[in-house]
Amino acid sequence: MRKEILKTGFVVALVLAVSAYAADACNDEMGHVGEGKKVIGTGSESVKGDVGNSGFQYELWHSEGSGSLTYYDNGTFSAEWSGSQDFIARVGLRYAESKNFDEFGNFSADFKFTKSGSADFSYIGIYGWTDNPRADYFILEDWFSEPNPEYLGEKKGEITVDGDTYDIYSFKQNKLYVQGDINYPTFYSVRRIPRQCGHIDITAHFKKWTELGLNLGKMNEVMMVAEAGNGSATIDFTYFNVTESEPSSPAPSSSSATPESSFAVPASDALVESSSSVTQELKPAAKSSESTTAMMQKVHISSSDRSLVVFDMQGRILGKLTVPAGMALNSAIFAKFGRPGIYMVQSDGVFKVLSVAK
Repeated sequence: MRKEILKTGFVVALVLAVSAYAADACNDEMGHVGEGKKVIGTGSESVKGDVGNSGFQYELWHSEGSGSLTYYDNGTFSAEWSGSQDFIARVGLRYAESKNFDEFGNFSADFKFTKSGSADFSYIGIYGWTDNPRADYFILEDWFSEPNPEYLGEKKGEITVDGDTYDIYSFKQNKLYVQGDINYPTFYSVRRIPRQCGHIDITAHFKKWTELGLNLGKMNEVMMVAEAGNGSATIDFTYFNVTESEPSSPAPSSSSATPESSFAVPASDALVESSSSVTQELKPAAKSSESTTAMMQKVHISSSDRSLVVFDMQGRILGKLTVPAGMALNSAIFAKFGRPGIYMVQSDGVFKVLSVAK
């Protein structure tokens, strides 16, 4: 019984910390981490590669003119182009076309950028494509020039999420694809009030599109994109993260379940470490005289944790992290995610909380 109380108190402490430590791309600092690596476009073929050890990939393509992409160790990036009929720079997650979006957990992104210059057309936001069936998709957050409705296609509906309403369109186009000339659709969610920073619930759009009969196939990529045609411009993403949570499993039923505990934590004795100095502090939140932050900071972080899953305090998975031998866990988290703050880490079913500073 005591262990169950301790586990419940720990979960409540995590939930209460959400509002205080939620990631805020518009106000938190991330910045570029590490030395920038510049990739020059060829003007005809795509240039692809890994973004260091961040777990992200990049792709750069443009027709005519010039263009480049500069990426950093934590996944932040910038791009510039001039005189290109069509320029596309993107960074994010790439997959093997083996699963549909609903076989993953939840896709989301946090971003902040500045831009300058001009373009005849442009799309800034989330981009990706799927196969079987083939479909391209955009979640447009901003642009250099407002998208022309002629190229968005037929309006299918709308969705209100992340503080605004997005209009949903489907456009059927004919492009040269691997199997030859075939018709396939592009789905758009276009934010009514453009923005340069914030959080994107990507899966919410996927679900709404499916509800409207706009069907995605097997996932190939989920990336932050800057696409533009003609003109000369620059864009700089100083805060960037695209995440994919693992599929959730039903929580075991329990008469003692805490309603606020929406974050799924494994119900095992491994959740609470055996150290008496830790368990003595993990009391039910309602009866504890200490602050939630004080309780969390007493959770021991072992330097032997070499392979981890890292969460923000809203329970969103930020990514997997392998800690190099000899590097402190705090330093490894900052090196990958590029910002100070409160993080949760999971290793072998054990959840721990720590504060990361620069």
